[in-house]
Amino acid sequence: MTPATKLAPHSVQAPSGQGRADSAPKKCKQRTSQQNRALHKLFSQYSEALNDGGYSVLKTLRHDVEIPWNPILFKILIWKPIQEAMTGKHSTTELNTVDPTEIHQVLDRHLAEKFGVSVPWPSEENR
Repeated sequence: MTPATKLAPHSVQAPSGQGRADSAPKKCKQRTSQQNRALHKLFSQYSEALNDGGYSVLKTLRHDVEIPWNPILFKILIWKPIQEAMTGKHSTTELNTVDPTEIHQVLDRHLAEKFGVSVPWPSEENR
């Protein structure tokens, strides 16, 4: 199994002590509209970076067919499994103002270690 085939949705887990699903919930406001825009920009940037790195969806998850990444596939196949493992929340609309940053840190570390792909959180400076 190549490193690219190890990134299956069912195998993505938060490092021990990193997730908050098993700890007391923090009282935070729902994510802002600016965070939502940044979140979806991040999905686009990761899709582009994975495609530029030569990692198709099924090359990353399986090896049958080459499908280029797009923001929706990235959200469903990579972001959401990590989000659910860390927060127990199934929808990005349920995220509070802290969740996106914490999920991004875990996800970015994983993709950087496994595939050499790292994307900073979208900001006004890097749009």
